[in-house]
Amino acid sequence: MTTPALAPWHTRTAAEAVAAAESTAQGLAAAEAARRLERNGPNRLSAVERDGPLTLLWRQINNPISWVLIAAGVLAVVLGKPTDALVVFGAVVVNAIIGFVQEHRAGQAIQALSAMVPLQAQVLRDGVLTAVPAPDERSAGQRRWLWSLHCPPDDRTSPDPADAPWRGRLLRCLGPTLP
Repeated sequence: MTTPALAPWHTRTAAEAVAAAESTAQGLAAAEAARRLERNGPNRLSAVERDGPLTLLWRQINNPISWVLIAAGVLAVVLGKPTDALVVFGAVVVNAIIGFVQEHRAGQAIQALSAMVPLQAQVLRDGVLTAVPAPDERSAGQRRWLWSLHCPPDDRTSPDPADAPWRGRLLRCLGPTLP
């Protein structure tokens, strides 16, 4: 039998989830939030360094189909078919350029989305709704007010069964936010 702290999130009651986070329904005390922030650091994802342009370009060429086409182009050169070789090498180059541009634009889109992350979060501290700089001052276990808005308390009182399908678990939390 699993303990509540190890049970899947969707099988926990609201009280079990709060207990697993070592928090209370009134949120963390300001002193406890500061202690957790000091001990664990801010509750945020670490930044990932973006790959440079040469790495992006190499990733477009370093795949089995490109290597087969390059080998076919070399074989065409060896057999004395320069036109065929140019067509095959041209296909590899065009494919690499298209892939490079798409991956570069995807990286830019991710950066733009990251810039849209809210600069403040609403948290409960000592039972009072408080705005703190996000994510720097939000500590592990800090109850976020936004979650309470998306999952009304009456919807969160009974846990889902352990074998509940993922779609149901997702809609249980996001359902109230969908139009």
